[in-house]
Amino acid sequence: LESDAAPTDSRGVSALCTAMAGGSARAPLSIGQGGAGEPGGVRCQCSVAPNLGLPTSTPLSQILRGCGQVIFLEDAMQGLLVLLALAWADPMLAAYGLLGSAVATLLSCITGHGGADLGLHGYNSVLIGCAFSIFFPSHGLSDPEMAITIALGAAAAWAAGCVLACIYPVGLGPQWTYGFNIVVIGSLWYAQRARPSAGGPALSPPSSPPTDMEMLLSPLTGVSQIFLVNDAISGFVLLCAIGMGVGGRPDRSTLGSAAYALSGSAIG
Repeated sequence: LESDAAPTDSRGVSALCTAMAGGSARAPLSIGQGGAGEPGGVRCQCSVAPNLGLPTSTPLSQILRGCGQVIFLEDAMQGLLVLLALAWADPMLAAYGLLGSAVATLLSCITGHGGADLGLHGYNSVLIGCAFSIFFPSHGLSDPEMAITIALGAAAAWAAGCVLACIYPVGLGPQWTYGFNIVVIGSLWYAQRARPSAGGPALSPPSSPPTDMEMLLSPLTGVSQIFLVNDAISGFVLLCAIGMGVGGRPDRSTLGSAAYALSGSAIG
């Protein structure tokens, strides 16, 4: 975290860093006056590494955190549960989402960009894999071609996120999420122009009214639609991932988050 605040604001910056670190003993904090080109500024550097379910240094745990960060989950075990929820509904969609997270995480590790431990570079690319697997099969891509396309899309989303995080003012929008929007919307626009007859997945009204059971399960199905799947069991597993908490220790906040997510889906 870097700020151009005046030196008198250093205590506020320190408090912010401490809050971000969450009291973790593994979160070193350093505050100092701005260097060359930063007159009067205050620089704060936080390395936040919460005590999560799996070691932060494991590449697999970083990839799984990318899966969980789509719904703001920072524990690798929660990310694994998210992946299992996707695999239940569509194994290929889960595989493509995992591929996207792996590509973005690998790039962030190679280039030394921060945030890989927390999965911040992976979640955009998970959604890239899910979206491409839903929207692009109608364009005649084979499985290897789809995998290559998703890998390229994941790399593009990662690059866009890194650039926007550097140039876009903090607090004025979701810099990391814009990478997904840019890549998916741009890819669909290009694909539609290249093959107008292919289009996307056909949307048609249901042939019959939903049954009572379908209506009862629709809030769970709505939760699963976060990842572009349509399965009540997947939605239930996602709610379990939200409610289980970091390290498998649920509390009032995590259980409340799961309840609010279900309530929001039901209202919608």
